[in-house]
Amino acid sequence: MPEVDPKNEAMLLNALHFYSDNCAPEDLHPDCPYSVPTSTGLGCAEECLDYLAIHEARDGPELGPEIGATPLRPHRSRQGPAKGAPAFDCGQIYIEQRDLPLDRRSPVALLRGLTDLLCQGPPEKPEDRPAAEQELLSLRDQLQAQGFAVENIVYQIIVPRIVATILGYVLVATVATELPDTLPSGQILDWIPLLADDPRPLSELRATLEAEGDAMSAFLGRLMNGAGKLHRWLQSLSLIDLASWATPTSNAFSVLDTSPPPAPSPLARWAYERFTETYLHNWAKESLELEWAYIKGRQTGSCHARYMAFRKCDRIEVASAIADADLDKSMSRDNDMIGKYVPSAKELLEKGDRRAAVALFDMACDLSPGSADAHNNRGFCRLPDDPALALRDFETARELRPSDPFVTAGNQMLALHKTHRNSAALKIAEDACGWNWSNARSATMWNFQSTSPELLTVDSLLYVAQLAALVAAEAGDPVAEAKWHGRSLQRSADCESGGPHS
Repeated sequence: MPEVDPKNEAMLLNALHFYSDNCAPEDLHPDCPYSVPTSTGLGCAEECLDYLAIHEARDGPELGPEIGATPLRPHRSRQGPAKGAPAFDCGQIYIEQRDLPLDRRSPVALLRGLTDLLCQGPPEKPEDRPAAEQELLSLRDQLQAQGFAVENIVYQIIVPRIVATILGYVLVATVATELPDTLPSGQILDWIPLLADDPRPLSELRATLEAEGDAMSAFLGRLMNGAGKLHRWLQSLSLIDLASWATPTSNAFSVLDTSPPPAPSPLARWAYERFTETYLHNWAKESLELEWAYIKGRQTGSCHARYMAFRKCDRIEVASAIADADLDKSMSRDNDMIGKYVPSAKELLEKGDRRAAVALFDMACDLSPGSADAHNNRGFCRLPDDPALALRDFETARELRPSDPFVTAGNQMLALHKTHRNSAALKIAEDACGWNWSNARSATMWNFQSTSPELLTVDSLLYVAQLAALVAAEAGDPVAEAKWHGRSLQRSADCESGGPHS
């Protein structure tokens, strides 16, 4: 096939620019090769911008050694979400789609399903493993059919989540007085002597940790030292062996590199975060910058255009998130990894094993020191026994912007109340009333009306209002008590009715 003459290429790009710059949703050019009929008129996946991003990546066509070239003109921006469209919620989409046939699932459900399957460990029953392996391969194949670079996503983005999960499970299995039901004990017990760098039986290792005061911190240090080796090992496995959390021999593990692995490629991280992270402030700055370039037509999509169009980001919101990331360079984007520890920690707390739960989030804070949720959760586990120390974690979490600020505010208020600082607790509650109520959600909190540590599940903003009413009453402030009682009634009504702020 003859090559396209550079001058003809420039003319074609110029014509495509004309189509691209002079169309709008539901009013496309009928003779544009990308336009297709939809229920509301002619539509497209803005493939013109993808083509222009590819062919103008070198800042214009090369016309020859004696002829210079510059970009034809700036691209128009991609269309954002339709006005009045519901907020994009990755978690809700996953729940709604995870039981659909694979060819009907969006990238959100496929990527989240792949992550869950790899991070949950192998099924305990050997007879269940073939079905899990087939599901894994089918998820991979469907994502590849949608245009994703699946291997990059698995080995650069999902493997660190598997590392964090295995380390957390090893810690819990070692220090907990009773293994949580959420822990895949069979495979984890094989990892303990490797990551603990201790061949002794588990009972002896556990007895040492309970008897010696500094043994726990040394044990955590050995686990963190093993994290690099674990990462290297998992990256060497096939997809099936990766899902089985296959263990090496002790000799093979001992010679692995302990240094941290290279950072994932920005393209792989963007491809993953775009369809698994609801909130832009949880994206890495590099992902936000790639999204901005994509919106402006300077970057091709991370999958086929049809699936990129499943999520449309507002350019003003992306620009704002980039500015926030510039201002807060310390913020971590690892809250989703920390969330893997929550079910086991909750089970430990329900059984009264707060020491093991604190140790779990000690390691989480070491793995992700910039994670607000890691610090908030460690403070939560400390709160019944050492509210003053827990306060430090809550203050750090507030600075790092937790996923639900009302949870951290409620925890901080309870710690202040327990340390007899009621005025400070009410100040936090007052500040919280000015925040975006849509960030509040159902959460596990300590029951402040119970005389012994007891967990409850409650709307986080309702918890703040009810705790503020109690604090005001105990502080002898009837005006504040009445105000907060009224606010708690209003929030309770909003939650029951599914109102605008619930």
